[in-house]
Amino acid sequence: MRSTDILKPALRAWYDDAVDLEAVAYDDCLREAQGIHRFRTGHHVDVVVTPPTSDGLFAASRTALVEDVLVEIPLPSRQLSVTNLRTGASWKAHGEAREKISHLAASKDLVAFCTTTNLCYVYTISGEQQAKFRLPPNWFSVFTCRNRTVVCGGFLEHFAEFYIWDLDSQTGKSLRLDYDQPLFFPGIDQYVEPLFHLNSD
Repeated sequence: MRSTDILKPALRAWYDDAVDLEAVAYDDCLREAQGIHRFRTGHHVDVVVTPPTSDGLFAASRTALVEDVLVEIPLPSRQLSVTNLRTGASWKAHGEAREKISHLAASKDLVAFCTTTNLCYVYTISGEQQAKFRLPPNWFSVFTCRNRTVVCGGFLEHFAEFYIWDLDSQTGKSLRLDYDQPLFFPGIDQYVEPLFHLNSD
């Protein structure tokens, strides 16, 4: 089903055989064919515009752009909207009680958000729900994801606690890091970055 035997002849015909497609991957051929189809049919891509906050500024924490996918939390912050800007496909998600969404993170594989009731929801980038879990209220100082891993965490004076959830294993684990000196947020990266590699150890 992922053969380029159908796509490449059509692309060569469109470009009058002026483009070398021998080493081009299926995904690249498909993306180009989709663009040509939109041009020929006039079916443009809808673009979502994020409204400014009350102070006139755009809230960066309410949006994420991952490759061609825009993830946003439109006001009044009770629903998540995900739009593929290249294809126009979109999907929406919300908490089980439509409570407000407080945190958002996205990677090329995952979209994660948590609500004011401390529930965290994890979806694939295409919209299939993968997990729902509740965390303590102090575990959202860090809320991020990379590839197929979500990391949530909190910092206290002499230790940090994290919850790491992995898409491939469909499991999560907790981790506590102790330190002698109080931790300040400018050095947070040195603690968070290694957590993405724990599942591969």
